[in-house]
Amino acid sequence: MDSELRLDKWFQEQGGDLEKALRDAGTPATTVVARAGLLGGRRHTSNGPDYLKRHVPDYTGSTMYVDAPAVRDRGLITASGLADVEFAEEIMAELGVLSDSDRAYWTSLFRGGRLQSGAA
Repeated sequence: MDSELRLDKWFQEQGGDLEKALRDAGTPATTVVARAGLLGGRRHTSNGPDYLKRHVPDYTGSTMYVDAPAVRDRGLITASGLADVEFAEEIMAELGVLSDSDRAYWTSLFRGGRLQSGAA
């Protein structure tokens, strides 16, 4: 079963209510994605592998876990709950928004909270 069908099946099992599904999953999207069985065979991250094991008892993807703020693998983007800027950077990369260097600048700008020296 492909990942879109699995996600749709899981979503329907939640009653088709996205807000309820996310709330019941404990909000972090990686737990939702793990419960839907979409992490298998994909590199991913979260708030730590132990966090995923604690919140998703049948999580078995620890061999593909990457200790990074955000990870993008074949259209799936996962991130730590504290990596909002890096998550946005990966979304922009997936969508082809900005050049690599402009995305890196954007990330440093928003992560650092100030313009780089010489920027107007």
